[in-house]
Amino acid sequence: MQVEFIFDQAYYVIKKLDLSQLGVMAQFCVACSSFYELYEGRKGGETTAREVLESIPEGHSLHQKQALGVFDAVGKLVAMIEIVSDYPTSHEWIIALLMVDPEERRKGLGRRLHEEIVHLVRRSGGTKLRAGVVLENVMAIQFWKSMGYEETARKWMRHGNQDHMILVMNRSV
Repeated sequence: MQVEFIFDQAYYVIKKLDLSQLGVMAQFCVACSSFYELYEGRKGGETTAREVLESIPEGHSLHQKQALGVFDAVGKLVAMIEIVSDYPTSHEWIIALLMVDPEERRKGLGRRLHEEIVHLVRRSGGTKLRAGVVLENVMAIQFWKSMGYEETARKWMRHGNQDHMILVMNRSV
């Protein structure tokens, strides 16, 4: 998969990530360490980058997962997307990660990337999207609500060294 687009007069390309990009991904995760510290109680780096490529919900396989990188015109990784099809049910996709570089946030790029995710899910036969958001991440909750997501459940989950109340949020595509 490779998608090119212009947003706010800037060129971006979305493409699949793989182990050959682990170094660039690790740098990106370091830049986004505040997320990992909140969510997992540790800094971002190579381990968190590898997890983007290799972690998968129990009962699912890596062929259901897509790890995507968003690169700007000079080739800098400015966002990462991690999505899994048919989770937790058939035709439902989870956005396990939609993370934008801190320097690129609050400019509308996350919204634009969400539009691309919706198009991908529709083309693939998906009918619903899901996101799990840490209750303490107020800005993320506001973002997902503004994208049309509604809270459907709350559940405790452990990520890394942290236990969190997770808001399960869904929307139709």
